[in-house]
Amino acid sequence: MTNQAPPSPARRSWLRRTALVALGVAVAGVLGATAAQASPSASETPSTIEVDTAWRKLAPLASEVIPAATCPADHPYLIKEKYAPDFVTLPAGVEAIIGGWFPGRLAPVGVSITGWNLVPNPTNPNNSLIIGTKDGPLDSSATNWTLGTGEYKLRLHCTNDIAQAATH
Repeated sequence: MTNQAPPSPARRSWLRRTALVALGVAVAGVLGATAAQASPSASETPSTIEVDTAWRKLAPLASEVIPAATCPADHPYLIKEKYAPDFVTLPAGVEAIIGGWFPGRLAPVGVSITGWNLVPNPTNPNNSLIIGTKDGPLDSSATNWTLGTGEYKLRLHCTNDIAQAATH
């Protein structure tokens, strides 16, 4: 029989550290795999995107027709969420960004869009899907109500999912 001496305190400490490192690597591997499964892969595209138009400047007390804006082909529909306060006329999925405006104050530029570009809904023939805005004197307008220069832009919230799309 061979008598083995118990491991020295330094050797026990090294074994504990090694075991803890191995345990940490195993836990990190499991958590990393779970996070990788939960996050979308690089090949997947999100179902909604935001598209901003260019900033437009308005002279004091001036009005203009708002240029038409449309969602891109890969996310062709505006989403059904409303981004305008109750007293502002904008289609669902369209947000007006006003320069120099802070919540609780009157907006220096008023925006109204009543003309919508529509396409037939392939899943429901009783309504159409909204894909963008129209331009024209009866379809849209922006007015600067201040004595200084005002600016605004539109943000379109677009989707490729018909279930999330705005209808009319």
